[in-house]
Amino acid sequence: MRRLSVILSILLLSGCAAPTQQYPGSKKEGVFFAVPQDWREISFKSLQKFELASENMDVVDRATMVRYEVAYTTDKKLAAKDVFDLTPTEKPLAYLRVRDLYGDEINNISYNSLRSVLVPLARMVSDPQDDDPEFDLIDDFEVSDKGGRGIRTIYRITLDGKEQVIDQTALTSEDRRILYVFVIRCTTACYNKNKDLMTKISDSFSVKGPR
Repeated sequence: MRRLSVILSILLLSGCAAPTQQYPGSKKEGVFFAVPQDWREISFKSLQKFELASENMDVVDRATMVRYEVAYTTDKKLAAKDVFDLTPTEKPLAYLRVRDLYGDEINNISYNSLRSVLVPLARMVSDPQDDDPEFDLIDDFEVSDKGGRGIRTIYRITLDGKEQVIDQTALTSEDRRILYVFVIRCTTACYNKNKDLMTKISDSFSVKGPR
C-alpha cells in the first residue's frame, strides 16, 4: 500500500509540473508552432492595429487580406513596429502570418516569389545590383505539409550595417489561394548562440489548413 501511495504521489507531482512549451497558432487556420513558455506574445490585434494605421495603402490593403498573424520574442522591448521592420534584433523574434492572395498573385506564385517574401532574394541572385545588401545563402529546400507546399530559406543578410540570420518558411495552400509565412530571425551573433533553439522552433511550424 505504501508503495502504491508513493507512485501516486509521483504521478500527481509530475502532472502538476509547469509546462516548458507553449503552442501558438490558430485552430481555425490550421497553423501552429512551438516556443518556450517564457517567450511573450505580440498579438494579432496589435499587429493589425499597426499595419492598418500605415499611410502606405499597399500595406493597408495587404493587412485587410490577413487571416491571422502573431509574433513571439524573448525581448520585452520589441513591439508590433519591430516585427515589420527588418532591422536586426538582438534577441530571437518569431513571426507567423497567414493571408489570402490576390488574383494576380495566385496566377504568378512560384518558389522564387516565396523565397522573396521579405527581401528580393531571387532577383538578388539572378540580377545583382550595386545597392543590394550583402547576403549569403545558408540553406534552401522544399517543404510540404498537409495544408500546403513551399520553400524554406535560411540566409545571412546585412541591413542597417548589422548582419542577421533569417530562417523563413513560405508555403501556399494546395489551391494556391492562401500564403503561410513563418520567420524567425536575429543578429548573426544571436543566431549562432541560439541556433539549435531557433532551428527547433522553425522545424515546429505546421500547416494543416483551414477548417
